[in-house]
Amino acid sequence: MLYRLVKSILAPLMQIWLRIDVIGLENIPNTGSVVLASNHVSLLDPPLIGSLVDRKVHFMAKDELFKNCITNYVFTKLGAFPVKRGCADRNAIKKALDILAENKILAIFPEGTRSKNGSLSPLEAGAMMIAVKSKSTVVPVAIKGPEKLSFTNLFPKVKIIFGKPLMINTEDNCKERMTELTKCLSESISEQLKKM
Repeated sequence: MLYRLVKSILAPLMQIWLRIDVIGLENIPNTGSVVLASNHVSLLDPPLIGSLVDRKVHFMAKDELFKNCITNYVFTKLGAFPVKRGCADRNAIKKALDILAENKILAIFPEGTRSKNGSLSPLEAGAMMIAVKSKSTVVPVAIKGPEKLSFTNLFPKVKIIFGKPLMINTEDNCKERMTELTKCLSESISEQLKKM
């Protein structure tokens, strides 16, 4: 209920505030479990993705955002859940798998943190591991601009591309395969960024 209310308010506001150019929404399946694996350039990325995608999007978010009881309540109601960065957070992984087991959409930023200069940082293997274990469709997402918001750039231009789903063998989940799949994901996002 809160998600729909916030989205109904946020979506038109973002369209007015940001000059959004979006490509490839048709690449997101209408049903089934989906992992949206995106680069991460600003705090706007989660609400931007959530406002554009028709289906409800769940997000991993840094656990610091859930320390306060108010923000914990709000973010939880909006479909986010905490993840401890810098380690293999088993609770977060289990939560992600539970969400995907219910044929929902999960957005992950596999760089682990926001890019400081807009370029793609090395990706962690967790996104592809979760996708393989849950047998989910992986849609690579590329976002460009703005890395920083300021009063001199009141109506920033943002471009977002939802790429073609990646073909993965969900039966092959060895460590070497995860490295290979993560490299494939990185190349896909990088290729989309070059088109911007």
